Amino acid sequence: MVAIRRAATRTGADYYIALADQDLEDLENCFRLEVSGTNLDKTEVKRRLRIKIDQTERGNSNLPALVAIVGFKVQLVLLHTVNEAS
Repeated sequence: MVAIRRAATRTGADYYIALADQDLEDLENCFRLEVSGTNLDKTEVKRRLRIKIDQTERGNSNLPALVAIVGFKVQLVLLHTVNEAS
């Protein structure tokens, strides 16, 4: 997947991303990506995942979203998909 551009304000995400072979000019083929990281423990990584899932669900967008949380200290990456119907 490739980053297309920064997501619009209030979409609940940071970036629009798409598969590299998609029409990159058409946002209908995109996902929203919300990404965050922490140096804290596994509990904080899980807590932050829930917060970011809620954020994307409240976002003003009908595009599906991916949430990625990176736990640097605990070497953990959590990914979650949020469908447009959530």
